[in-house]
Amino acid sequence: MAQHAFLNAFNALDRFDLDRPFRHWLLRIASNLCRNRIAARMVRRNLPPPTGGEDTLPEPAGPSRPLEVPADRLERDAAVREAIEQLPERYRLAVVLFYVHDCSVQQISEIAEVPPATVKTHLHRGRAALRELLESPDGPPGETATDGPGTED
Repeated sequence: MAQHAFLNAFNALDRFDLDRPFRHWLLRIASNLCRNRIAARMVRRNLPPPTGGEDTLPEPAGPSRPLEVPADRLERDAAVREAIEQLPERYRLAVVLFYVHDCSVQQISEIAEVPPATVKTHLHRGRAALRELLESPDGPPGETATDGPGTED
């Protein structure tokens, strides 16, 4: 996704506004690509798996995890990544930009095109949802306190 974002940015350099920060513009391109990839994944979940051919990717070569990393840390990191993926998109975007990319609330506001107060709300709710997802010992992944009997469609 990062390479694709840089390629898209390079191809769109003529549309870059020199009065705005380049980093924000590039992160906006990357976040839009990620949103599109997530939407495509949702569509693909309803399709049968590929049978092979030109569109399938080869399996990555080499070890599947970094050397000398404790197994419990790998499990914890995987649980956090899974919980982040379960967040609603607006919360996930704010959390990832703030904690992974070290963006400020103002920068996230510009990237996501929402007011700074909304970014703060998304961060607060995203952290609360992550805490609930990670601390829930008996519920299936993705189940929240509001899920349960009587809340089904």
